[in-house]
Amino acid sequence: VIEERARELGVPFVATAYTELVVTRRDLTGTVIDYGEWRGVSVPLLGTYQAENLANVLAALPLLRGAGLHIPESAVREGLSHVRWRGRFEKLCEQPLILSDGAHNPQGVVAARDSIKAYFGEQKLLLITGVICPSCFTSSG
Repeated sequence: VIEERARELGVPFVATAYTELVVTRRDLTGTVIDYGEWRGVSVPLLGTYQAENLANVLAALPLLRGAGLHIPESAVREGLSHVRWRGRFEKLCEQPLILSDGAHNPQGVVAARDSIKAYFGEQKLLLITGVICPSCFTSSG
């Protein structure tokens, strides 16, 4: 649908080629991938979904460059090395290890669950969660 609409509007469209994505490292220090011609691109972000997010960034670069933006490889790598995403499988403390994830919808909960499994396997963990049920509150109080 999005590709068709882009065609109707005459604007460029690119789909990330996830078949070209190789995760070379995923641990509690971050994520490193190879994507297309890019090798060893890293972000200090945790979560199994970060590899695909990073591939999306790299897939969008040709469009940005094609629009006249000068974005050298060194700037891409430097910028990605400093990226932060507060509250998304974020490491808050090393000792003891404390992670925070603000999953607020079913897809986010599944992503958090998948990341916990990928990083910790069958290790015993302490999970603290909070849930708000909007229908439990009334406007009067």
